[in-house]
Amino acid sequence: MSLNLYEILPEEISDAEASRLADILMELALAVENHYYSQIVRHLKTRSEAPEEPFS
Repeated sequence: MSLNLYEILPEEISDAEASRLADILMELALAVENHYYSQIVRHLKTRSEAPEEPFS
């Protein structure tokens, strides 16, 4: 998945608006992580147990 942030973020905002936006995005990231925690852990565990390249 590729996301071009420059296409969706406003170019000119105040320092206070930039700070609030960062706070909101951090809260959203934490909420998503909490909501999907068990799925994230299961995915990461699967990745660590099955390396992409087999050992020789």
